[in-house]
Amino acid sequence: MNNNLYGYHFISTLFIYSSFYKLIIYYYYSHKNLQ
Repeated sequence: MNNNLYGYHFISTLFIYSSFYKLIIYYYYSHKNLQ
């Protein structure tokens, strides 16, 4: 039961980090295209 909760927490944390990483890549390419 506790192991399943840990797995859910890991997946949700990984999803947040991947969304943040995509946002950084989006800003990087948008600024790169402006120059």
